[in-house]
Amino acid sequence: MSNPEEFIGQRIKVVQARNTSIEGTEGTIKEDTKNTFRILTDDNKAKILLKQGAVFMINKQKIRGEDLLFRPEERIKLKNELKKIKRRGD
Repeated sequence: MSNPEEFIGQRIKVVQARNTSIEGTEGTIKEDTKNTFRILTDDNKAKILLKQGAVFMINKQKIRGEDLLFRPEERIKLKNELKKIKRRGD
């Protein structure tokens, strides 16, 4: 995925969280901010999930929330820079 909306519309599940009451929560990502995901659960409830202190399953990959603490556009820019650096090293 290569645009700022890379997680919007994707399925998400909370695998682990400091707030254990949200573990197992799943739904569709509607908004991705620097610190949160706003999702719509399968029973049509809107929820805000804090990235800090959580582990998510997105696209069958476990992702630590701490690794996503960027604005979506910053994350894309960083990903592109890392690809350039890797290509130079090959």
